[in-house]
Amino acid sequence: MDEQPTPPTPEIPAAWYPDPSGGAGQRWWDGTKWTEHVHPAGADAAPNAASVAGATGGEAADGTAPAPKRSRRGLVIGLIAGGTAVLLVAGTVIGLNVAGVFGGDDLTTVGGYDYAAPMLDLERDHEFEFRAAYDLEAKASEVGAEEFDTDFAFEVFTDAALSKHAPIMVNQWNDTVTISAQEDAEARYADSDAFEGREAESPRIRDVGEAYGAWGLNATYYLVQHLDEQGAELDRPRVTPFTVQHELEAPTVTFATDGGTGNLSVAWQAVEGASSYLVVASSTNGNTREISVVGETDGETTWSTTDAVFDMNEGSKATWAIEQNVGLQLFDRSADELENDATAYQMAELLRSAEFDLGVIATDGTSYSPYISYDGLSVAGDLPFTRAEGATDELYPDRIVGVANLQSVPTKFAFTSLDGATRQSVAYADPAAVVEYPDYSAVGIRGKGTDLGMWLNLERGVDVAAEIAAFNARAEAEAPTTGGGVELVSAPVDEMIDQFEPSTTAPATDLPVVASNDFTRYLAANLIDRQQAIDVSAYVGAPGMPSLDDAIQEATEQNPYVVGVDGYGASDGILYVTYTASADDLAANRDATYAKAQEVVAEVITDGMGDAEKVTALNDWITANAEYDYEALAAKEALGSVPDAEAAAWQASGALVDGSAVCAGYAYAFEALALEAGLDAVVVTGDVTAGGRHAWNKVSIDGRWLAVDTTWNDDEAANQYLMITDAEFTGPAERTEDIFWMQDSRIGDYAAK
Repeated sequence: MDEQPTPPTPEIPAAWYPDPSGGAGQRWWDGTKWTEHVHPAGADAAPNAASVAGATGGEAADGTAPAPKRSRRGLVIGLIAGGTAVLLVAGTVIGLNVAGVFGGDDLTTVGGYDYAAPMLDLERDHEFEFRAAYDLEAKASEVGAEEFDTDFAFEVFTDAALSKHAPIMVNQWNDTVTISAQEDAEARYADSDAFEGREAESPRIRDVGEAYGAWGLNATYYLVQHLDEQGAELDRPRVTPFTVQHELEAPTVTFATDGGTGNLSVAWQAVEGASSYLVVASSTNGNTREISVVGETDGETTWSTTDAVFDMNEGSKATWAIEQNVGLQLFDRSADELENDATAYQMAELLRSAEFDLGVIATDGTSYSPYISYDGLSVAGDLPFTRAEGATDELYPDRIVGVANLQSVPTKFAFTSLDGATRQSVAYADPAAVVEYPDYSAVGIRGKGTDLGMWLNLERGVDVAAEIAAFNARAEAEAPTTGGGVELVSAPVDEMIDQFEPSTTAPATDLPVVASNDFTRYLAANLIDRQQAIDVSAYVGAPGMPSLDDAIQEATEQNPYVVGVDGYGASDGILYVTYTASADDLAANRDATYAKAQEVVAEVITDGMGDAEKVTALNDWITANAEYDYEALAAKEALGSVPDAEAAAWQASGALVDGSAVCAGYAYAFEALALEAGLDAVVVTGDVTAGGRHAWNKVSIDGRWLAVDTTWNDDEAANQYLMITDAEFTGPAERTEDIFWMQDSRIGDYAAK
């Protein structure tokens, strides 16, 4: 070959594609790079993925792929009457084959989709063209589509899961349909103290001189065709990945939450040639995708919403903000404004149609990189935004007129989260926020895990310091036993490159491995083995496989023997992982946990027990032998993250070996016992509406998934949450699940109903 083939970007499915070097045959693309494996033209069939050394492709373990989100979004369409074209965008037109189906016959079938060869480095004003011997407007009426909605025929997504739509312009000229971009060239600054006076500005997110309507805001696009040339629905939707030219690479981003304040932290890898970065949030209103700049840095590769606040308390003794995480709110009207007619779960489901996402754009002042789309609801949906006024008035009806003492005051603090739901955290009285007035004392009431607060008036004549101390002690005693999981943060990749030989296989282990897909199984085996460099190039972007973030989250959340993972980052197809302890210490932890699980199961499980009897026996052993670790939770709240010395409280070893754990430790302990007893079980994470991150379990009982919360079963009202449905978590137990614990497309498989 005279020239090296131009490689596609990551997230293009691994498969056989036409040789980009110009040869007549096909070449294997492994998901991140072209390989040396070629298939000559004229052969009977291309070899399958399994025959290619080091390459992975094909279906997920269950033969399925995530279904595209088919929301009625209202894409803009220019329908042509009488053969007169309107709204055509100038630019290069991509031709069709004779069948009128984009991608031709060189297709790779994966699950429910046919993948065409990727189209690489297109001009930003490219226009796609499809032959259509049907009237698009008439077809829309026939299928019952809403006005201006063309999702039934064509869609463009910005993520491999086919869940985030790109705004497009669809036009028809006689028997030809064209598709072009409808992406904006400008953003807006978020309304926060950080951008005071600049809210009306429109920062560019396009290369200087580039017009509205070009592709390029996202690193990779996925064009989906649902109809053939005659207007009949295809047996399988046809997906054509494509990329466009750009000067700067898209930053890879990781997110973390400060457990003490509820603020979001963002970190990314430096992009060569970039001098500054824009942290952006976007959502669709049904027609276009609106971009908001929520943060910017002058070359720094970290940013936090600590500065994204709205604070009217300057000059007072208030120690809190009026609003936090400003610019990231996902709602028009919150549940508090709707008088809580919608539950937190219903609010989140409604908001998913807005397809809210986050990302980082790199720029050198002239050129702007695309950004990688990260789901906003899963990253930040349950983070605090502002005090919930309506719920606060119900909790504290006399906070303005004054109360005689704090002992009759509720120990809950109500706030509106970024997804618009009303949530509660534990309240505490701030001794640093007390203002004495002639007739009363104003005491600051804060919400733990937030930057929010309020004033409560206390009648004169009482010992304010004693009231505050007693209130805080009562609040701690009444706090729900939550605690959530351990946040994974970005690892210092640059310092780890070339230090370790990457693992390319799944190390053998006698310990049980839980995974919903091959990628997660491969990662989990390597994490159990404490590998610090893992080659993931065969899995990233492969059809049916989750994203890297999704896979590593499931691997760490679902495997009780994956312990000590501190952070991770990726570069050039290699995942780099940092750990909190040495290999010997982690091995000792795993061995002790596994031995204890075997001992307990041998003790309480007998021959002939049914699934329900086993679950009851395991739950009862945990509640009888473990206690909630309030000291570990307090240490986490004080530090904002899990202290290394308290890490066991968030692991199975805490409940099984040490006899003390928070909710995560209880949940991992139950999973370890269930697996040893031959049951199918998973750990579930989410948010208890009444206050705090939480972890519990779901277990398959004779083929039916039911929920078990061993933490809350360890109470005077024993076993109230033993083998129940999701809907039976009511009142103070109402909760929402996040999407960190399982491959996103598989979460619905575990519904307890």
